[in-house]
Amino acid sequence: MAACSTKNARVEVGTPFSTLEATKWTVEARADEIDVTNFESGGYTDYLTSYIDANGTVDAFWDKSTNVPFADPPLVLPGNQLAVRLHLHKNTVDAYYDFPVAIILSSSVDAAVRDVIRYNFTFRNKGYFVYPGATLFNGIDE
Repeated sequence: MAACSTKNARVEVGTPFSTLEATKWTVEARADEIDVTNFESGGYTDYLTSYIDANGTVDAFWDKSTNVPFADPPLVLPGNQLAVRLHLHKNTVDAYYDFPVAIILSSSVDAAVRDVIRYNFTFRNKGYFVYPGATLFNGIDE
């Protein structure tokens, strides 16, 4: 089995990007369907793909040393629209999910005396998004 570890995954948010050191992230992509079953379908159902949508969650922490010259943590607030990139690896030329405009749906920040600043947020794409190694998905089957 040729498995791939994501132990060095990372998350970038905002413009310019601030790096969040990811502990976990998820992406769920789905397509709407339109029922086009008709008398000519031969007794079988028939569908077209309509709009493609995606949402995701991020658990990460912010490290000032990896964000020079950005000294402040990013403002990941509900209602904000931010660029979000979810990297599979830490390399600068790696594969990543790219959401040029993501709407932040919920967020929480944990700051403890003996810990780092931890972020947890959920988002939904607005417009197109890109899978690792794929072309743009504009959400419409043409």
